[in-house]
Amino acid sequence: MLSNRASILSSLNATKAKNPTPELLPAPTPIDSPSPSLLNQVIEAKRFRDEIYLNMVQEFIDTRCEFKQSHLMIYTEVRDEWNKFMRANADKVSKLNVSWRFNPHDIAKLDNRFIYKRTYVCKTCKRRHYSHCCEDYQVGHRLSQYSMVNLYIPPQLSNERQLDSVSGSD
Repeated sequence: MLSNRASILSSLNATKAKNPTPELLPAPTPIDSPSPSLLNQVIEAKRFRDEIYLNMVQEFIDTRCEFKQSHLMIYTEVRDEWNKFMRANADKVSKLNVSWRFNPHDIAKLDNRFIYKRTYVCKTCKRRHYSHCCEDYQVGHRLSQYSMVNLYIPPQLSNERQLDSVSGSD
């Protein structure tokens, strides 16, 4: 057994002698690499902007949104209400250097009662597509679109709150 092991070791040493491994050189450092403190500042600024955005989404949920069981609201309607909300709060938004692109997943993350998902809508009555949902029901007569489930934004309530926020800022 020792002779077998010795022969294996001697063959390994022979291959190392034939193909010596080159010495490892230190990796070159880029000349223009940003300093760690600058990277930390960038990361902190992004966190700060994300926190401000999430605070605005939470304010939107608190002031404009209501929970209504099984209510379906199309994504474009929610986005339009978000844009109205942002225009009503233009004085706050203009002071901050933040991207205000609306993401409906953020509403679902902040308030788990609201669900963002793809739903089938009847082409005729524009409600959820199910068997005999309207007089013109047909099996394949449907559209697939993204919606918020359980979210309800009353039209008169959103207009009143918008007027209150405008008149309250005078």
